Amino acid sequence: MKNIPKRLGNVVYVDLKTDTVSCDGNMKTSVDGHPRVYMSFSSKKSKVGNMVEDRNQVRCAYCGKKFIKK
Repeated sequence: MKNIPKRLGNVVYVDLKTDTVSCDGNMKTSVDGHPRVYMSFSSKKSKVGNMVEDRNQVRCAYCGKKFIKK
């Protein structure tokens, strides 16, 4: 089984073993792209705004895409 993220709208489900994810706002297929950013599930710097302290999810500060471990 490959570690391919599953997408559901603005939510991306990633493998439980994943610690770091990247987001570029779908730069290849959209004009809504943004600079690529890397987010770590174990870093408080990856938490945006008033997010609940949940080590199983991070959100991109540019586009709001949420990455959830599942």
